[in-house]
Amino acid sequence: MRKTQLDWRRVARETVGNLRANHARHRDDEQLSALIIKLRAADGDFALWWEGRTVEERAHGVKRLRHPEAGDVTMCYDYLTVAGRSDLRLVTVTPADAASEQGVRTLITRRTQRRAGNSVRAIAA
Repeated sequence: MRKTQLDWRRVARETVGNLRANHARHRDDEQLSALIIKLRAADGDFALWWEGRTVEERAHGVKRLRHPEAGDVTMCYDYLTVAGRSDLRLVTVTPADAASEQGVRTLITRRTQRRAGNSVRAIAA
């Protein structure tokens, strides 16, 4: 993740805040509690950020990513929730600029071509 997130520290801190918000909603989730214990022991930054007690749920934002095929892309995201149903969310992700849109289109085209090639090989076999 550190290699793909161009704003690693900001994204990581936001993720810890989001994890804290989820932990508050699901205090009885033993797997989540075990994961938090494991992360606190394994990563000093995580432990420091967790002790900061920031609770943050991001509803929208921008992430800059480094993708091995698409290069650097900037994506906007929005989390949409259903009132009264914190377990139901829709996440939308859209390119923030023309260069990012082109990178995403390149990925979609390559994936489509690979799938088509795999289908042809499967049929031929």
